[in-house]
Amino acid sequence: MLNKNNKLMNSRSNTLIVLAALVVICMVSRLLFMGKYLEGWDSVDFALGLHDYNIAYYQPHFPGYPV
Repeated sequence: MLNKNNKLMNSRSNTLIVLAALVVICMVSRLLFMGKYLEGWDSVDFALGLHDYNIAYYQPHFPGYPV
């Protein structure tokens, strides 16, 4: 019985180690390939909203535009 419980704990710890490694790989890859400048109007509006908050100029704009 003890041997079966030990195998179960090893399996869970191996799963946690693999998941943690995948999370670290994902975060590192996102940081390596992060954009260096603004890509669209949404990014520009958000950056302007951080610098100068003004509702009249939609800075920052509300999420999602009506179609």
